[in-house]
Amino acid sequence: MKSFRAFLLCIATGSLIWGGAASADDIPDKLERLEPSTDWNIEFGEKTCRLARIFGEGENKHILIVEQSGPSELFTLTIAGPEMKKYRQIITRLALKPDEGFPQTYGDPAEVVGYGPGEVFTSLKIGKPDESTDRELRVLPHIDLDEAAKIERVVYGHGGSALSFETGDMSAPFQALNVCAADFVRAWGLDEEKHRSFKKMAVWKNDGDVAKLIQKKYTRAALKRGEQAIFRMRVIVETDGSVSGCMLADATQTERLESNACDEMAKAEFAPALDKEGNPMRSFYLTNIIYRIFGASADGTRPRL
Repeated sequence: MKSFRAFLLCIATGSLIWGGAASADDIPDKLERLEPSTDWNIEFGEKTCRLARIFGEGENKHILIVEQSGPSELFTLTIAGPEMKKYRQIITRLALKPDEGFPQTYGDPAEVVGYGPGEVFTSLKIGKPDESTDRELRVLPHIDLDEAAKIERVVYGHGGSALSFETGDMSAPFQALNVCAADFVRAWGLDEEKHRSFKKMAVWKNDGDVAKLIQKKYTRAALKRGEQAIFRMRVIVETDGSVSGCMLADATQTERLESNACDEMAKAEFAPALDKEGNPMRSFYLTNIIYRIFGASADGTRPRL
């Protein structure tokens, strides 16, 4: 019989990775290095932009996937392959610039078809958080290419041991991802010119209340099956702060779990985005909806990619 301690629904608002002073204990001293065996491949999808690259050869093939569902500083990182079993813990360590720190983080387990066990890290960001509040104008959110150029490898593991994906400079692949993500603004029927220079993005004011409503609809049957999943959500926010459209894209796949998030988003309240003159403008809001079960037995259902 399966047993569970707790179910949690998360609306991801940002789990940041950035450079900073690191102690000797924060830097892994044993790296199992994987060299790339293919070039980066980018897929301009209908709902997502996807970068992928294979590392290792033969039975030791691993894959690294970076995805976005719209213009953002944040992205989702998936890593998978046979060696993941060796390094995976409940709390693991992940770094894009390991010489500057190897912080603890929490990912969501997944099974990547053709590669085996993996882990998904949502809402990652490179570079230090932007603490400025007095900028007059902003530009369309995007991955920082100056920070991407500093990346040499993606490191995953725990303690002093880690698996190292030798990516090299990530500025070129992330630039392609930025272009793909920016194209969504036009595809969604929004004003591209206004989004090139504006004052403020839309802000979700009652996310906690809506998250509780979504969580209540998670069925007992899904809980018994141990189904966990990640969905990418995009809504269109009108000038009065109301939601006029909602889209969910599966980041992971399960047997039967379906999200009711878009149904509940009719109750969402937003402060609308502001154009460069400070007037409300029609815009978008992106986030991840994560169904996560803590304390699941080993035979719980692992989402697949």
